[in-house]
Amino acid sequence: AFTQVAPGECTRLSSCRSVWLWGRIFCGNLGGVMSRAPRSVVAMACVAAVVLHSAVPAGASVLPFDVVPWAPAEGAAAAHYDFTGDLEFCSEGRGVYGYRLPHAQGCGGAAPLIRMTSGMRYLMRLKNTAPDAATALHTHGLHISGGGNADDITRVAPAGHCLYYNWSIPAGHMPGTYWYHAHLHGHTTAQVSGGAYGMLLIDGDNAWKAGVPPPVRKFLASEHLLLVFHGREARVNAE
Repeated sequence: AFTQVAPGECTRLSSCRSVWLWGRIFCGNLGGVMSRAPRSVVAMACVAAVVLHSAVPAGASVLPFDVVPWAPAEGAAAAHYDFTGDLEFCSEGRGVYGYRLPHAQGCGGAAPLIRMTSGMRYLMRLKNTAPDAATALHTHGLHISGGGNADDITRVAPAGHCLYYNWSIPAGHMPGTYWYHAHLHGHTTAQVSGGAYGMLLIDGDNAWKAGVPPPVRKFLASEHLLLVFHGREARVNAE
């Protein structure tokens, strides 16, 4: 179960234990660079880098993430994809943007969690429901094509239009926590700072464990929390 925490005044948990912000197995955005290093080095580097002694805000609401539901591909799509899903880009004006599941109400809250498995092929339909803004979507850290309908950041969905994304996750893809966000050139900063970003998880096999020290494997097998502190003034490690 993954949770989202709304902002509030910072305090310690009643149990006085720190929250570990951990990218479930590896540091997602390090994927492109760190994947070339020995796996044991990657694991140890991530353990050192990702331990964030943060605190859950006092009086914060802890809510479950919405999760994009994947349906088995049917008809002609079944020849090219294993699963299909839908996601909406939305806007409420005043610089508020976000993602939501179809038919959901409101905009600007924590975006739905996208969860996929290595070796599977996914077709995501992004519908732009914003009344006056074009958009595009980009994933961070996935080892997928940057062309076609995979992760080409030059594609544009005008207001009221859709884009289809082919996310074919290679077998053996590094599992871990990644993220996705709006990426329309010239408007990326406004849309992302307005709330158009979300978390993405890749589940995979256990091949990555080869060469990883037992203490690290034990740590990774323990319970983890996926936290998103949503707000324009949020800061992590002073950035």
